[in-house]
Amino acid sequence: MVNVLMAAFIIGGFALGWCIFTGRIPSRASSHPDFDKVLPRLVGGMFMLGAAYMMAALLHSVL
Repeated sequence: MVNVLMAAFIIGGFALGWCIFTGRIPSRASSHPDFDKVLPRLVGGMFMLGAAYMMAALLHSVL
């Protein structure tokens, strides 16, 4: 049961990270135009990296 919940959390985290990374979830406009490009990619990348780390932990616990 825990593995199923963790897999769902991983898929959700990766999907959220992908949506932020590609700009499907818009962020607030800042005063600095470079932040409008870099910040969503940074946050989305961190979500996807966290999901990849949790996927590795899940595979390690299963195998």
